[in-house]
Amino acid sequence: MILSRRKGKYLEIEIPCEWLPATLDSLLRNHWKAPKKLIHSWRMDQGITLNGKKPDWNQPLTVKDKLMLPLFTDAKT
Repeated sequence: MILSRRKGKYLEIEIPCEWLPATLDSLLRNHWKAPKKLIHSWRMDQGITLNGKKPDWNQPLTVKDKLMLPLFTDAKT
């Protein structure tokens, strides 16, 4: 089961074991098929955080890592 919730303009996702082994880069590109332009934008803006820190895009993810994606334009909670 994927645990997710909205936190302001971010979607917080807890990494489930089903997504492993994966890196942040492979998760976005291969599993989710995110557009290259969107991934590039997130990298340049440093909009994504992993466990509250700037992520290493090629570091393997672990179960229960907290991935924060800036998906919302308004700041509702």
